[in-house]
Amino acid sequence: MKLIELLKKPFMPLGKIETPTAYQVLVEPLNNVSLQRETEMKFFASLRLRNGVTRFTYENRLETLDDWLIGFLSSRSFHRILDVGISSGITTVELGRKLEKGKYNFEIIGIDKQVDAFLIRFDEQNSVLIDTSGFPLHFEINGRGFGYVSGTNVINLARRRYLGKRAIRIFNLTRSNRFHENPLNSRKDFPRILKTRLLCNEIQGNQLIKVREADIFTDDVGSDYSLVRVANLFNESYFSRLQLVDGIEKIRSLLKIEGYLLVCRTNSDGVTNATLFNLNNKRRFRVVQRFGNGSEIESLVR
Repeated sequence: MKLIELLKKPFMPLGKIETPTAYQVLVEPLNNVSLQRETEMKFFASLRLRNGVTRFTYENRLETLDDWLIGFLSSRSFHRILDVGISSGITTVELGRKLEKGKYNFEIIGIDKQVDAFLIRFDEQNSVLIDTSGFPLHFEINGRGFGYVSGTNVINLARRRYLGKRAIRIFNLTRSNRFHENPLNSRKDFPRILKTRLLCNEIQGNQLIKVREADIFTDDVGSDYSLVRVANLFNESYFSRLQLVDGIEKIRSLLKIEGYLLVCRTNSDGVTNATLFNLNNKRRFRVVQRFGNGSEIESLVR
């Protein structure tokens, strides 16, 4: 790359990196539903969690798989469902929508390791979104949103660093208090701390979907599920084979006899492969059906 191109990159114009603000997406949802979805997708695509994973999940990613799954299980009872690693919740909402249309009696418990967050607002145009450990996820600078995307403006890099340090300092001063007792939240002036959730607007308040912040490997997430779906999480890009076996054992304990486990992954080309397993009365898994080429971790599920 030519020297002039290297010098240009740190001074990229704001329009190339600007995203919606956290306040716009998480606190004040837009009235236009189609615009809200477009805005949400752009916002969540800009978030990078502490572990380096982005929050982005696009619409209709699992639409064909959902149709296939519901068609196969249409004559079976699967009213209690656990959806693991829901990210922003878009695909969970879409599954619920199809089940509602089919007039199924169901309840979905959606879990993700990172759901809760805090928005620290310094004034009407400057804020930082942080996770529950204090890690900065997104910035608002002079009314414009900035996530952790490649390429940025040097001046805004400095501003992000400054605002991030201020946000962490405020968070550390108040994290020992229970949130509703936090004086910063009740004051009318700034700074303010707003508790929020890293979820799409459509899942908020949905009576048939309950969302919990939980780690499938370590946390109690209930039991007696008819169906557990693990979408784009259980693969060797994220976990070792030993960790995957531990995760499968945990799910085995959550399923009721004759319950089902669906493991799927969408490749970079947009193609989804999945395997549907059934838990028999000896609490052993067997392959029931494959979608596409089947799951890459099929041999680990026994």
